[in-house]
Formats: sequence, structure tokens, C-alpha cells
Amino acid sequence: MNARDILFYGNRTLLGSLERVPPSERNSPGVVGWWSAREAMAHLAIFEAGLAQLLESFLGGPFPELLSNMDSSKNDILVAQKQDKTFDELLDEYNESYTRVMELIEKISPETLREVGTIPWYGDEYSLDDFIVYTFYGHKREHAARFEAFGDRLVEGK
Repeated sequence: MNARDILFYGNRTLLGSLERVPPSERNSPGVVGWWSAREAMAHLAIFEAGLAQLLESFLGGPFPELLSNMDSSKNDILVAQKQDKTFDELLDEYNESYTRVMELIEKISPETLREVGTIPWYGDEYSLDDFIVYTFYGHKREHAARFEAFGDRLVEGK
């Protein structure tokens, strides 16, 4: 697997899907449950910052503090902490973390990325590559589909 490509294409798909939600509708509920596009963007920015912390830990940094907050039971609480930020500010946060992720992924060897057992808190049988695909690529694709479906509903007037 090529982690850099997986990260690149997940990001490209996500950013393309954001174009389906016009700025005037970014605070309207219904993109992901009751979340608006702004709240979904807050969630994605939090996750991307968590990935940057995780990659930093593979390069000698501390265990990522955000990682313990990345289970679904805490999503609403974490998103609420960003209620004072606009969609564009959250998109900027996301993009800054994504840029950092792409810098960091280049510093981690392919052997380390695919080594099983390096993330025991996720499962002894998984590698960082697996985590990136399942938790980040899949997550971005899921949210991209929600942004697109919301945009479709706007076009259809529903």
C-alpha cells in the first residue's frame, strides 16, 4: 500500500465533495444526522489533527492525546468545543493538519507503516497502514458521501 497516495486521494475526494454544499447552507442541519457542514468539518479537523499526532508519535513524539478522544461517544462534545469557529476557519484547521500529515508520512518508512503490532490499542493484528485506510480514508469517504447527498437534496429541493 502507498499511505501517501491513500491520504492524498481521501483528501481530494473530501475536498471535492465540499463543493456540493454552498456557503449559504454550511450551517444548515442534516449533513450528518443533525450536524451541519460546519459541524462535520469540525469533526474532520479534529480527526486530522489526531492523525498528525499519531504520526508524530511514530517519529518519537508523545502518545497522541487526541487519540483517546476519537471514539464516537465523544464526537458531539469535541465538535461543541469548536462552536465559535466558522466553516472556513475549521477548513483551514483541517488543511493545516492535512499538510502536517503529508509532511510526516514521508518521514515514516514503508516497512514501519506496514509493520503489524505497532498500534496495539487498535489491535495487535493491525499496522499503521491498516489504521490509515480504515480510520482515515474510509472516514473521509463516508463524510464525502454525506456532503454529496446533502448537496443533491438541495438541488432536488428536498
